[in-house]
Amino acid sequence: MGSESLLQQGIVANKDREYDKAIKLLTSTLQQEPKLVEAYIERGKAKFYLEQYKEAIEDFDRALQEKPNSVDAYISRGKAKSYLKQDKEAMKDLDRAIELNPKSLPAYVWRGKLYRDDFKQKERGNEDFDRALKIIPESDEDYWGLEIIFEDRKDYAAGIRYFTNAIDFNYKNKHYTYVQIAWLYRDMNPPNFNLAIINERNFLRSKNELTTGQQSRSHQRIALSYLYLNKYNEVIQSANESLRLNPKNDLSLAHRGQAFYSLKNSSAALRDFDNAIAISPKFAFFHTWRGYIYRDLNNYERAIIEFDRAIQLSPSTAYHYKNRGDINFYRLNRSAAGLADYQKALKLAKLDGDVEMVKDLNDSIDDLQTQPQRMIIGCAIAFLLSMVGFAGLMAIGRHNEAKYLRQFRG
Repeated sequence: MGSESLLQQGIVANKDREYDKAIKLLTSTLQQEPKLVEAYIERGKAKFYLEQYKEAIEDFDRALQEKPNSVDAYISRGKAKSYLKQDKEAMKDLDRAIELNPKSLPAYVWRGKLYRDDFKQKERGNEDFDRALKIIPESDEDYWGLEIIFEDRKDYAAGIRYFTNAIDFNYKNKHYTYVQIAWLYRDMNPPNFNLAIINERNFLRSKNELTTGQQSRSHQRIALSYLYLNKYNEVIQSANESLRLNPKNDLSLAHRGQAFYSLKNSSAALRDFDNAIAISPKFAFFHTWRGYIYRDLNNYERAIIEFDRAIQLSPSTAYHYKNRGDINFYRLNRSAAGLADYQKALKLAKLDGDVEMVKDLNDSIDDLQTQPQRMIIGCAIAFLLSMVGFAGLMAIGRHNEAKYLRQFRG
């Protein structure tokens, strides 16, 4: 098979979230054509979405060796560096991307986000966001980038107005606006999942412009909305339709698995997460949920293995350590290990600016300093972990889980 055919298949696999498949195809492409810049960039993006940030940066480095003025490579490398907290280096890459192309919408979006969230320079970040909003979007990546602006500003109503106008102005690829409106309805406070579903269905009505993979992902997002509405039978129906279109849609398997979990069908839930992990073994979120299932089956050692794997795959995610700490401390009586997990989670939560988790972890660590309190709390948490249903679990963990998933759009 020729390198161009392999490259195109790799690009499609990336769009369909089949990142391991994309990496294999793009690696084969590079074996045939070792200097193909686009293959390095696409493979780097696949690694990025698998949270393999260092490996992704290596691919972007190689792309820039071959093409020193690649705007896409600079933007992608800047994003990866920001996730590794290499903020100054990330800023240099995004500055360079804008220098090379002053009309690069995603470069302004990501530099604005870096200014606002990491450098705490809100005014400069807003200037970049405003520049991005003056550029007419063309691709799905452009539309997604604009949605990030409104999400970061927490101005969901303004975002919905913007994307509604984009439809009226007949922008190129305007059907992507429906997806962004749906995300904003899901993210606003309070969320409106029913309107999110309506917009996803509007997106699906443009099926003559959509690939099978895009249709599958839209049904997957509908399943996600139903999951938040606790309509588990509808979750299963939407996930089934998504999987009919693309049997390897790992997030549809995950959403259906969560629905089965809520319906107390542990065997079906475990089967779905086993299959999701077989498709995407390096997606930490799936191991986290398999850990929850094993925990509820009282298989604590296996739960620890799953949380260990989640930490190995995503070592900068605070709630993975908290999950393991809960099992170590309250179920396996490993006090030192549990406390160490909480302290690591606290450090990461502070870096992330997650005020809610910081408070929760500080309270837990303070309470666990004395043995009598620890015993009382341990009994209470053990009862909670054994009795809480799906709704309770989601109420406790949804904030952090949603924050995690927003980094990796379906």
